[in-house]
Amino acid sequence: MRPDAAVAARTLAITGGSGGAGKTQIAVNLAAALAAMRHRVLLIDAHPNAGNAALMLGVRTPLHLTDVASGRKSLADVAHEGLCGVTVAAAFAQPADLAHLPPWQRERLARGLAAAEFDFIVIDAPLDALDILAEELEPIIVCTPEPASLAGAYSVFKQIARQRPGSRAKLLVNMADDEATERVYLAVAAISRRFLGTAPEYGGHVPADPAVEQACRRRAPFVVEFPDSPAGSAVRAIAARFCRSALRRHESWIHQQGM
Repeated sequence: MRPDAAVAARTLAITGGSGGAGKTQIAVNLAAALAAMRHRVLLIDAHPNAGNAALMLGVRTPLHLTDVASGRKSLADVAHEGLCGVTVAAAFAQPADLAHLPPWQRERLARGLAAAEFDFIVIDAPLDALDILAEELEPIIVCTPEPASLAGAYSVFKQIARQRPGSRAKLLVNMADDEATERVYLAVAAISRRFLGTAPEYGGHVPADPAVEQACRRRAPFVVEFPDSPAGSAVRAIAARFCRSALRRHESWIHQQGM
C-alpha cells in the first residue's frame, strides 16, 4: 500500500563528508529499491559537475530544477522516468545556479516539489545544497570505516545538529562488515554525544561487495543487476524499513483525519 497523495513525500537526503563513501551508489540503489516496492520515487541529482546518479538511471537532460525555480519550466518538463521506474531530475547545470537563487525562486521550487505526487524524494547532494532543496528532510549520512570518512561524517552531523536541531539524521555505514559497522557507528555516536549532546540514529550498513563495482561498470543499480548480492540485499532491507515507517505515517494521517 502506498501513502496517499495527501501525505507529503518523505524526503531522504543522502549526504556525507569526504568523497569515496559511495553516496551516489546508495542514493541510486535506495531509490531503485523503493520503486521496486511500488512507491513513486523522485531522485534529485544535486552533485556539482557530476550527473552520475542520473546517468546510472539512463537519464540525460539539458533542463534542471533551476528552470522550475525561474518559472520557465514545470517539474514535469525537467523530470524524466529512468530505469527501474525512478523519476530523475538534475538540480543544476552549475552549483552557483542553485546557490544564488533569490528567495522567491526557492519558494517556487519548494512549492513545485511539494505539489508533486511522489511517495519518496531521494536527494543525492552535498550538505550545502540541502537547505535550498527541501525544508523537511531526513538526512542520511554515508561513511565508510576509513578514518577520514569517520571525521567527515562527524563534521556533517555537527552541521546538521546546529542547522536542523531535532532532525532525525541517520548514519549509514558503507563498505563494511558487521564488526566494523558496530565500531564505526559507536565511534561517531560517542563523539557526537560528548561534544554535541546528541547523536545520529543507526541507519543500517551495506557490506563491501564486488557486485557493486560490476553493476557500476554496467551503469546500472546493483539492486537490479544483482538483487540477491550482499549489498543488494542490504539496500533492499533498508528500503523495506523506510516503507514500513511510511505506511505507519500514512495510517497516522488517516487516523488524524478521522477516516
